[in-house]
Amino acid sequence: MRRIQISLLLFVIMLLFACGSKKSPTGGPEDTEKPSILSSMPAEYGDISSGIIEIDFSKAMDKSSLSNSVFFYPPIANRRISISRATMRIEIREKLQPDTYYYISLSNRIKDLRGNELDKAQTLIFKSGEPKAASLSGLIHYEKEEDKNSKIKVSVFSADSLLILMDDLSGSSYNFLALSPASYRLRAYMDKNLNGRYDTSIEPFFEDVVSITERGSMDISMVYEDTTLAQIKRVKQISTHELEIELSEEISKYDYMEILRQDSMEALTVIRQYLEGNILRVLTAKPDSSNYKLRLRNLKDIKGNISPESSISFRPTEFIDTIHPRVVEVSPRNG
Repeated sequence: MRRIQISLLLFVIMLLFACGSKKSPTGGPEDTEKPSILSSMPAEYGDISSGIIEIDFSKAMDKSSLSNSVFFYPPIANRRISISRATMRIEIREKLQPDTYYYISLSNRIKDLRGNELDKAQTLIFKSGEPKAASLSGLIHYEKEEDKNSKIKVSVFSADSLLILMDDLSGSSYNFLALSPASYRLRAYMDKNLNGRYDTSIEPFFEDVVSITERGSMDISMVYEDTTLAQIKRVKQISTHELEIELSEEISKYDYMEILRQDSMEALTVIRQYLEGNILRVLTAKPDSSNYKLRLRNLKDIKGNISPESSISFRPTEFIDTIHPRVVEVSPRNG
């Protein structure tokens, strides 16, 4: 009987250990939803003379992510920022400038308790008193048609390079309200690979300076950095006296051209030159059947890149000229 009791006791102990080794429930799918800003008190463009601003998020936020994630313009040195669940509280402990817009920018480095970043970097605008308002607007141009549906990350800086506001733009135009009359630097790029920075040559970029008093205007042109240099692709003989030179890209000008016979380095006389896009048409004296080298110097493309020199060898062909003459250029030009 005692042996049976001991066996039952061992069975119960083993059963308890087996139950204790079971894994805890996973709690459902992983939370990857990004938090967003829901509202603020006072509301945006409201007066903050009380020195207290509260910003409500869609989720509970991680207070340890606040470092280097909240920016003030004009700068506010004496302030305290705290987070309680989904509410950020900003206490301003210094005297505010009179009749001034205040910009509070929140970068997407701010995270919720699950480590999800803020859905987008953005700026909330408040005021102290009654500041004089100005605006900046314009059209958005895209070098590539495919970029028209992509978000543009825009930062506006003061003349002394302090961050004023951040925003995401899209579409064909933009309009920034509640700016103060001043000079600004606007910088824009597309973060196509989502790494949080501008990558040269693979992402379009724009930067320029503008001064505004009331209503300022400046178009944004999202273009890619072009570091390629224009080169001569081929030479085609149109007639005995006319050459058509095709370039690798459109150029705005070049400084010098020469056509030399390769065996004697004797120059072929150039009578007239006409540049149109990436095509250069040249009228020359009649060449012989020797090999020639055509050389262009300081080719400047439409993005300002300068190719110091490009050359190509060619051999004119002998043929009977049956092409009627045509007007290539008039000097001075008509009109």
